[in-house]
Amino acid sequence: MKHGIVAYYIIAFFAIFMLQGVFSLVVNAASLFTTIWTDNDTMLWSDWLGLAVWFIGFVIEVIGDMQLRYHIEDKTPSKKKFITWGLWRYTRHPNYFGEALLWWGIWIIACSVPWGWITVFAPIFITYLVRFLSGVPLLEIKYKGRPDWEQYCQETNVFVPWFVRKA
Repeated sequence: MKHGIVAYYIIAFFAIFMLQGVFSLVVNAASLFTTIWTDNDTMLWSDWLGLAVWFIGFVIEVIGDMQLRYHIEDKTPSKKKFITWGLWRYTRHPNYFGEALLWWGIWIIACSVPWGWITVFAPIFITYLVRFLSGVPLLEIKYKGRPDWEQYCQETNVFVPWFVRKA
């Protein structure tokens, strides 16, 4: 603590708590914009589409998390280290992909409000965050260099679920 305890707390306040507040405002911009500017209770086609995208993302995230929990709890000695079945066969991070879809669904709903489309930075930001900064990279670097991980990476798409590349 080079500058003293008071400076430490001030820096921590801004670097941790205020930064989280800014991130929260950015990520929630589409939902906040929709909440503030919606002037009626009528559901438009974009509301239904956004709700469908949100629901698909929610289902993908829940199923991915359930499959991960089942895999972790499985004590079979011959079990592979990495999940290569279920959603995990088509994406190495179904829970993060589902999370991104949730936010894209909210943005689609925001598009039903005049000028709601300008909040496109919100789902872009959270998708970028989980795909390139915090979620995926932190998990992927942990296993880099392991032969079984490298094989899994060759066979399974990193983020967006897609067909198997190799049998």
